[in-house]
Amino acid sequence: MLLVACASSLEARRQRATGIANAGTLEPVHFETRPFRLAGYRRAAGPGGEGLLHVYLEGDGLAWLTRRRPSADPTPEDPVGLALAARDPGPAAVLYLARPCQYGGASEPPCDVSVWTDARFSEAVVASVDDAISQDVRARGAGSLTLFGYSGGGVIAALVAARRHDVARLVTVASPLDPSVWTREVGATPLRGSLRPVDFAPVLRAIPQVHFIGARDARVPRSAVDAYVVALGAPPAVRVESVADFDHHCCWETAWPDLLARAEGLTTSATPERP
Repeated sequence: MLLVACASSLEARRQRATGIANAGTLEPVHFETRPFRLAGYRRAAGPGGEGLLHVYLEGDGLAWLTRRRPSADPTPEDPVGLALAARDPGPAAVLYLARPCQYGGASEPPCDVSVWTDARFSEAVVASVDDAISQDVRARGAGSLTLFGYSGGGVIAALVAARRHDVARLVTVASPLDPSVWTREVGATPLRGSLRPVDFAPVLRAIPQVHFIGARDARVPRSAVDAYVVALGAPPAVRVESVADFDHHCCWETAWPDLLARAEGLTTSATPERP
């Protein structure tokens, strides 16, 4: 009975994702990377968007069932990252990537609970996401990327940005950009199997960035974002925007077209040269 319930829950999560993607005219896609197979959705560029690619990275999903019990499958119940991608008005091409082991891959090697718990930001995870992005870039001939990350997906976006030379902008939503500060603030176990964006500050500080946080977000405190910005040296092209009345989930999807326009406006005034 438990197995049937888990399968039913996963199918419901898949169907929810399909509905969101269909509403945003996003087509399903999979990427074979080392060592993970990543699920995603994408949309072609519209008129005037040739060469531009918006990449959206999903959050941690259903990583934990309780504070002490990890989930058997991290597929998100509320895929906010996908909802943001579906609401992107274009004209840039759009790529949405789920995190490793989401959407049915949790039972396939090399997936195990560490991939969505302690090692959620590991070298293997970051390299896999980076590889999938590179595959899509080559297929489309894209030359300029904007990386978007929701929650833990924002940490992955920052880590990917640190190793690429085609990222024009980094935008995160409700993201614990300094995981060490985040785990300390919320009383969680340190992510010893994970990388930290602050360790790549010399490269990241040159990328124009906007980081949105919800003023009512009890899951990701602002201190986890501010510590990251301080580690970068608080460069003028890196902004933190607190959004009143928003929490970790509400109401990013509804407001996304307006927030996206704001992010683009905040980062066009200063585009420093990458080292």
